[in-house]
Amino acid sequence: MADLSTSQIRNVAFVAHSGAGKTSLADALFFTSGGTNRQGKVDDQTSLSDYEPEEQRRGSSIQLAVLPCSWKDYKVNVIDTPGYADFRGDMLSGLRVADAVLIVVSAAAGIEIGAQQAWSYTEDLGIPTAIVVNKLDRENSSFEQTCEEITESWGRHCVPVHSVDGDGESFRSVLTGDLSESAIETIAES
Repeated sequence: MADLSTSQIRNVAFVAHSGAGKTSLADALFFTSGGTNRQGKVDDQTSLSDYEPEEQRRGSSIQLAVLPCSWKDYKVNVIDTPGYADFRGDMLSGLRVADAVLIVVSAAAGIEIGAQQAWSYTEDLGIPTAIVVNKLDRENSSFEQTCEEITESWGRHCVPVHSVDGDGESFRSVLTGDLSESAIETIAES
């Protein structure tokens, strides 16, 4: 990438309760941006941000990791933070340098304490925040119920900007192989 001005660099922290899917989302974005030719996976111990042997053994992050993604004329530093309370210091460190935050909420579990704490921190720090509802392909997941819980817990200013096609077993995605080629292309371009 050519020389960039600071106005072309964004730091985006991914925060959530442990197991909500922050690292998987970070790996997917890094792959999609062309940062690597393979998508890392936590379950396969190939995640690019969970590279320490202890993280691979646990299947979860224990330290902050940065994945630098190039997208169009911007460099986006994805800051993957740990979700366990024991490693909260790394999450707070990531928030201190973040231009924006993505709070990941598992549709199967709803808002858990780690996500609630992350929301409180972002509110206190005044950091622009978006919420990603993840794990919609899991049993007992509901996009609608999760959105309602988010609105009830964090306020009416939290509104969905995207809808989904089904949830639980009926959820269709690129991962399940149930989407048409044109749908996959639309997702890739957006």
